[in-house]
Order: sequence, then C-alpha cells, then structure tokens
Amino acid sequence: MTAPAPRAFASRARITPRSIPVVTSESPSQALERMRQAPPALLLTGLTRAKEPGLELIRQVRLCLPVGLIPILVVTSHAMAANPARGTLSDKELCLAAGASSYLSKPLSLKRLIEEVRRLLNGHN
Repeated sequence: MTAPAPRAFASRARITPRSIPVVTSESPSQALERMRQAPPALLLTGLTRAKEPGLELIRQVRLCLPVGLIPILVVTSHAMAANPARGTLSDKELCLAAGASSYLSKPLSLKRLIEEVRRLLNGHN
C-alpha cells in the first residue's frame, strides 16, 4: 500500500504541478478556513493587492497551529523591487518577512515550480 500524495493548497494560483493534488479557494479568507479544517502539506499562493492581500494570508497562516507549520510558496508576477530611497522592501523581502518559506516570480517554468514544491515538501524551507 502506497502513501497518498501530499496535498497542496493553492490560493488564486494559476500554475500548479500536475503530479500533486490541489485544493483551491476563491479568497484568502476562504483558504485560511479550509486550511484550518484540513491542514495541507504546502500552501501555494499569489501576492494579491486586493481587499485581502496575500501578505495578510501568509501572516494569518503563520499564527495558526498546526497550519502555521506548513511551508508557504509565493508565486507572483507582482515582483516589485526594493526602493531604498523610500525605505521600502522588495516583494520578496516582504513575503519572506511575513513568513513565506519561498518566493518565485513569474515567468517561470513548470519544471522550476515543481522543483521548488518538491524541495519544500521534503522539508527544505
């Protein structure tokens, strides 16, 4: 008997590895509620700038146990650079400071995404 594949939880993700079962949500608040009910092996999320930003989801996940123990991978096309003159951090720095385990910016290959998902699922975060 083989172990079931780890579940990943994707919130507003447009790219997902085909070899890993994925549960999706329509909003960060729905994602958090679903993760509280059934903690996933990984959270794959984007960095949104709408009513419920991705940064807040990351922070909220990190506050919830056991959900707070899962790796969080941010995949975004919003890759904003730091602006030292204004004292602002890059999106990558903001995500990692909020508690993300890893950050990838688009465009990226499916191969690179799957490699990063596997790395995080193997405990290398």
